[in-house]
Amino acid sequence: MLFVLILLNLIVVTSTNDNWHQLDGIEYYIEYTAVIGVDKAKEGCKAISAILAVVKSQRIQDFLVKNINTTKLTGMPFAFYIGLSRTSSTTLQWSDGTTTNTSVFTYWDATDDVYDYRKLCVTMGFHAAFNILFKWKIEYCRMTLRYICQSIFLTIKNTKPIYIIRCKIIVTV
Repeated sequence: MLFVLILLNLIVVTSTNDNWHQLDGIEYYIEYTAVIGVDKAKEGCKAISAILAVVKSQRIQDFLVKNINTTKLTGMPFAFYIGLSRTSSTTLQWSDGTTTNTSVFTYWDATDDVYDYRKLCVTMGFHAAFNILFKWKIEYCRMTLRYICQSIFLTIKNTKPIYIIRCKIIVTV
């Protein structure tokens, strides 16, 4: 006997459509409200069935920078948490579980001390000063910052609010 259980999760997001941006089937959500610490940023992403953004190419970096609405950055902080964190002195891990090291694609600010062992979280942009390139910095994970999420699920958007439908199929035999 075969049982199929389909779980539907309807999430209503009250933000405006200009926070969501799609590239190659991945949707990025740019949150302009600052939160205290990366854990709160992760919770914010989880609430919309997403993870902190994985920025593994110059194309994705440029896409995100292009879609950041700088008119919403009226004051500090000017930085966003992304899904990269330090796991050892030379290894970094993305929020999707993949690891990397500092020799592959990164967009570090030239003045940043990437090897500061006390700082574990990676951000796009500077906390206290606006920089249009949104270069990466390694920061303390308790900083009050904005964040960027990503989701690879099917999303159906309506004008307002946004309706996001997630589906999980469980098959048991």
